[in-house]
This record gives sequence, structure tokens and C-alpha cells, in this order.
Amino acid sequence: EALALGAVSRVVPRDRLDATVDEVVQSLLAKSPATLQLGRDAFFGVADLGIVGDVHKVLPQLIEALKGR
Repeated sequence: EALALGAVSRVVPRDRLDATVDEVVQSLLAKSPATLQLGRDAFFGVADLGIVGDVHKVLPQLIEALKGR
């Protein structure tokens, strides 16, 4: 349900959770501080909207920020 709502980016089996978290952390550590700040700002911009349906308004910026572009 969380995946369908866009609240999470993926769902993994419990036995893969630690390895998946490690992969995500390593990916984030490889990003520049400026990219992480853009991603953080976009994330909190979504949170401030208060409506899950409005995620599409800032999702493109969040995706680009996390890609490091």
C-alpha cells in the first residue's frame, strides 16, 4: 500500500532490508552536499503540502536532485 501511495520507493523482503538500506546509504554518501540539500528541500516541500496527491508538484525536482544532476 505504501508503494502504491508513493510513500516508499521500493519494497524488499525482510531478509534483504539491511542490505538494501546499506545500498541506499552508499548511494546517498556518493552525492554532493548541494544535491542532498536540494533533495531535502524538495522532500520537505512535499511534506509541507499536506496532501499526498500533490506529490507530483515537486517529484520531478526531487528525482533530479537525487540523481545528482
